[in-house]
Amino acid sequence: MKKGVFLYLFFVLTAVSLTACSDSQSETEILLKEQTKQVEQTTDFSETEVSGKTTNQCTIYVYICGEVKYPDVYELLEGSRVKDAVQKAGGFNHDADEKRVNLARQLFDGEQIIIPKKGEDLSENQEFPNESNSESQQKININTATKEQLMSLSGIGEAKAEAIIAYREEHGAFRSIDELKEIRGIKDGVFQKVKDLITIH
Repeated sequence: MKKGVFLYLFFVLTAVSLTACSDSQSETEILLKEQTKQVEQTTDFSETEVSGKTTNQCTIYVYICGEVKYPDVYELLEGSRVKDAVQKAGGFNHDADEKRVNLARQLFDGEQIIIPKKGEDLSENQEFPNESNSESQQKININTATKEQLMSLSGIGEAKAEAIIAYREEHGAFRSIDELKEIRGIKDGVFQKVKDLITIH
C-alpha cells in the first residue's frame, strides 16, 4: 500500500516538474522571438533611413581636362569642389601649374575645368578654375539651384530665393526662364538682370 502511494507521489511530482520546465521554456522562447523581432524592425528602419538619405543626394557632371592623369567627364555630388574633381581624375600631372588652380571653388553641373600647364597662357574663351569671373560665366540652373546659388544672382535676396524654390516644389520644374516672372516679387526689372545668367537645363 505504502509502495503504491510513493509511486503515485513520484509520478505526480515528476509531472509537475515537467510542466514547470515546459512553461519556463515556452516563456523563454516567446521572449527570444519578441527580442529578435524588435532587432529586425530596428535594422529595417535604419536601412530605410540610410537609403532615404542616399536617394536624396543630387549629382552633377563636370568635364576636367588638361594636366590631370585621367581627363574625362565625372559624376560628383552637388556641392563638390574643384579639389574633388582633380582627385576623381587621378590627381595633377607633374607639369600641372597647381598654384593657378582654385581647389576650393564650388562646381556646377555641366562645366569644364581646364588644369593649365606650367607657363601655359590660357586664351580668353577657355574656362579656367582660378579666374574670378568663372562662376559668373556659369549659368545657374533654376530647376536645381540651392537657395545660396540663387542668392548669388543680382536682385535675388533670401526671400526671392525661397519663393523660387517654393514655386518649383509646388509646380514642378520650370519649363522656361520666363516662368520666373510668375513668382510674386520678381518683376520685369529683376528678370532682365538675371535672364542671361540662368538656365533650365
